[in-house]
Amino acid sequence: MDSEIKQRMVKAGGVFAGLRNCLWKCKEISIRTKASIFKASVLPVMLYGAETWTLAADDISRLSSFYMDCLRAIIGRRKCWRLKTTNEDVLNQCNMMSMDDILKQKRLRWLGHVCRMSDQRVPKQLLFSKHGEKRKNGNRPRWTTRVMKDLSKMDCKDTVLEDVTDRGKWKKKVANSINSS
Repeated sequence: MDSEIKQRMVKAGGVFAGLRNCLWKCKEISIRTKASIFKASVLPVMLYGAETWTLAADDISRLSSFYMDCLRAIIGRRKCWRLKTTNEDVLNQCNMMSMDDILKQKRLRWLGHVCRMSDQRVPKQLLFSKHGEKRKNGNRPRWTTRVMKDLSKMDCKDTVLEDVTDRGKWKKKVANSINSS
């Protein structure tokens, strides 16, 4: 995952840098508008395919650092460490979720998508297979383990197969679990 994450961050950094002079430094554009453009243009490049990633804590930390650096640049507090703006303040000013919440939301939405697939589709077969269940001396968490932790926080671990059948209901349930955490 290291090379994939580095590649994604480099590409997202290029998109972000391309908008620096015309958008991020512009004082006439509101922070919320800048954040919306960031969410629509930089985040998809950075998190392309992230719903299937198995991330270790240091991977999440690197993604989160890059994400917060970008948001600090948007609000104009990137280099000024003396202001001591907390990450929560930055996220609130930009009306954005934390990187952990974004990744959790992507994983859970992907889970719902795969569960609604027909049984003949390969992603569903792989999700419910026992392939790779035991991992010896591996410190990288498995995707299913991470999703099961996400589901246990939602209190729907036992009823997930019934919950995901209604796409709209599942989307709301995922959003509510993110907002409540």
